[in-house]
Amino acid sequence: MRFFQKFLIFVIFLLSFTLAENVEGRVTDEDGQPLIGVNVFIEGTFIGTQTDSEGRFQIITDKEWPYMLVTSYIGYDKVIAEISSVTYNVSLKQKAFMANEVVVAASRIKESYLSAPVSVEKLDLLDIKRSPSVSFYDALDNLKEVEMKTGSILYKSMNARGFGGTTNSGFIQLVDGANNAPIASGQFAIGNMLGIPEIDIASVELLPGAASALYGPNAYSGIMFINSKTPFFYQGLSAEVKTGFTSEEEAGTNPYHDISFRYAKAFDKF
Repeated sequence: MRFFQKFLIFVIFLLSFTLAENVEGRVTDEDGQPLIGVNVFIEGTFIGTQTDSEGRFQIITDKEWPYMLVTSYIGYDKVIAEISSVTYNVSLKQKAFMANEVVVAASRIKESYLSAPVSVEKLDLLDIKRSPSVSFYDALDNLKEVEMKTGSILYKSMNARGFGGTTNSGFIQLVDGANNAPIASGQFAIGNMLGIPEIDIASVELLPGAASALYGPNAYSGIMFINSKTPFFYQGLSAEVKTGFTSEEEAGTNPYHDISFRYAKAFDKF
């Protein structure tokens, strides 16, 4: 009986790809430049994705044509169009008025970006891709008002205010809203040892300076938000390969290889 249940689930999983209707295309601005991170989803469902560094997207769904596809991006007009073919390219126009835009990560409540009392440093998908660092965490050292201390080959600590050391207990790291500081370490973040892989990173936001009024007394040195890719907007199979080498007089030349895979599939009904 258990074997039959597993076999039935496997058949349903295969049918979801066999009956799938692929919709792919490219999102650009009025000048023809690609837009990164644009939300593209089927109206009234959770089926969607976001554009990559070249502005391209692909949606796999079992819904039959035609259906309405929504394309939205901060600072641009939303476009809703009926889809009845495999290829769909769209050009977004900038909004003339942006006074109502907000920064969600800067506060526990919505507030105007121009009225926010703190500055926000951000690494998006394109910044992470362009970084020559070994990992996205090493690239954070290039942000304004950031100091990074190296404790070991795998452990690095962040600081954005005051004196820095390998145990910056006043700096908070949140991964999807959860504090990833281990209890045994004295409640200080130990770099990305307990974090998420780079291939699953959507963006990194940093608030340098004291944030105690919003996030408690242990956030007096700064706070960092690491946001992962949601499986509803980042679907499909993706892979990342990094290679290089280290060269030292005592250790010699040693190769470095890093291979990562990610697969995500969102089901509207299961």
